[in-house]
Amino acid sequence: MILPVVVLIGWQIAGNLDLISKNLLPTPCAIGSTFVDLAKSGDLL
Repeated sequence: MILPVVVLIGWQIAGNLDLISKNLLPTPCAIGSTFVDLAKSGDLL
């Protein structure tokens, strides 16, 4: 159960440090933010 959390944290840190391209692999926070915005606008329904 700890491995997914470690992967997400590492992914977020790597994205923030520009070690990975945010265009190819957006950070978990960016994905979550976009999900919330789409849910609020009703585009996911």
